[in-house]
Parts: sequence; C-alpha cells; structure tokens
Amino acid sequence: MLKFLIKPKMFAYFLFLSFILLTSACQSIQFKVIRPAKINVVGMTPEGKDPSISIGKWEGHAPNAIDSLISKISQLILNSPKNIIKLDQSGHGIVKLDGNLHQFQYEEKLNRENQKCTRYNEKSKKHEQYNCTLYTLVGTARIKASIRVLDQSKQVLGGDTVNEYIKVQNSAYDEQPAAIDGNLLLDQVESIAAEKFAKIVVPYRDTVHKEWFSCGDASKQCDLALKALQSENFSQAKDLLFEAIKMLEEKNGSDSDFAATWWALALSQEFSGDFSNAKASLQEALKYKPTEEVFLQEMSSIKREEENAKKLAKQGLQDAE
Repeated sequence: MLKFLIKPKMFAYFLFLSFILLTSACQSIQFKVIRPAKINVVGMTPEGKDPSISIGKWEGHAPNAIDSLISKISQLILNSPKNIIKLDQSGHGIVKLDGNLHQFQYEEKLNRENQKCTRYNEKSKKHEQYNCTLYTLVGTARIKASIRVLDQSKQVLGGDTVNEYIKVQNSAYDEQPAAIDGNLLLDQVESIAAEKFAKIVVPYRDTVHKEWFSCGDASKQCDLALKALQSENFSQAKDLLFEAIKMLEEKNGSDSDFAATWWALALSQEFSGDFSNAKASLQEALKYKPTEEVFLQEMSSIKREEENAKKLAKQGLQDAE
C-alpha cells in the first residue's frame, strides 16, 4: 500500500489553494439579444408602406461570386427579426444596396521544411533521430467588397468595406498533407462579408456571455434562477433571486454571497429591459464587492443595452424576442 506524507505546512497550503479554487469558481450564462441596424430603414418608411430593401447595382470580376454574395445578403434581410424588413425585388425599396466585389479568390501554397524527427527502433529498443520533411499545405480564401446604402433620391446614407480572409493549414511528415476544401473556405469568408453588410440595414441577433457566481447559502434559489434564465423566464428568475436575498438577510449571509445574488438579479433585470432596477441592483452588488472588476464594467454594459433598446424601439422592435 502506498502512503503519501504531507507536512503540516503543505497541508495548510493545499487547504488554502482548495479554498481559493472553490470561492473563485464561477459559471457563465448567455443571453440572446437583438442589436439595432446602423441605418434605421423603418424610421425612413412613409406611413402605409413596408420598410423594404432592394438590391441595386453590383460590379466586380466574379459574376458567380457576386450572385452568391447577393443571395446571402438577401436571405439575411428575409430572416430579419420579426420579419420587420422586407426584400423588395422590384427595385423600389425604401433603400437600395449597391456594391462592388473587388477581390474573391482562393490560393494554396505547399511549404517544405527539413527537420530532425525521432522514432523508436524495435531492434535496438532505442529512440533514434532521422532526417524527415515536414510538408505544410496552406489554403487562404480572401474577399474584399464594398457596399453603399442609398435612399430613393440616390443619396448615400452609409456604407462599409469588408476585407476578410480565412486561412487553414494541414501538415504531415514525409507525405502529402490532407487536402483543403477551398470552396468551403470561400463560402465561409463570403458569409462573413454578407453578415457585416446586412447588419448595416437589418437588426440582427447576437449572444452575450456573462459570468455567474456561486451564491453560497442561497445557491438553491440561484441555481433555479439560472435555469429559469436559460429558459428565458425572466419573471421567475427575478422572483427566485429576491427570495435568495431575503434568505441571506435572515441567515446573515457573507458579503460574497450577497454580491453574487445582487449581481444575478442585475443581469436578470438588464436583459429583460428593466434597466433602472438593473443599475440599482448592480450598485447593491458593488456595496459588498466595491472593487470587483466585472461589476464595475457592467454599468457601461447596462447603459449600452439601454441605448440599443431605444434604437430598436425606433426600428419597430421594442417587443423583440
């Protein structure tokens, strides 16, 4: 039987380390949100008409790629949250998207490097070095495109230029590396460009990640609140967290437990649009942990979410899910 001897000082260190790991451990939670478009097409739409976008004139040296890019942008317009933006294929939309595909290409390069490798010799039962060659296949897909947003009087409202690339490499010793799917990379880099262009005129879905701390003596209520938030049941989550705070008050909970619970409540309020109470709850969390960097940064986040909500309301998405 093996026995492990731990000196008293070392044992105390292990206990301290375990305590640090347990108290600093946290989960994360994600919230689904909608971001406003840069240009408010809804706000430009006359009464009685649908907010609509038309695809205008596109130029470039790769007609098939242009058609594919236009198709991806059109699909993103059609999939706008709550279908708030329409795609007008007659060319008479409230705004029109003109563009230029400057570059769209895929290139490969095979690199070769002489190296010293090690292998096991079964006869000598030893590891030995030998001369080998490392082959690296590098595939790069690039796109450079620009877009202009014009109103019905052909005034330029805005635009953007995208210059993106995706690089993939496969390596192998003394043999040809696995092939790279260049068409797949081109499709992916084209999708990146389409998403960036669509965001100029179409509100879009996004995901926000936040830290979720242990609530200590109120962990049961906080865990249930976490599950409720993951199901987007904000009302239930807030009720559970108020219960957790009351429980901590009755049990004379620790500062860390109070801070974590108020933080969780602030997040529940922030991402359900209750920004005033979210700020108040965050201030409560800061009373217990005034130097917590995550808490300090969140006040700016609440203000950004509040500003985004105002923009979304102007874009017809005040009740967006």
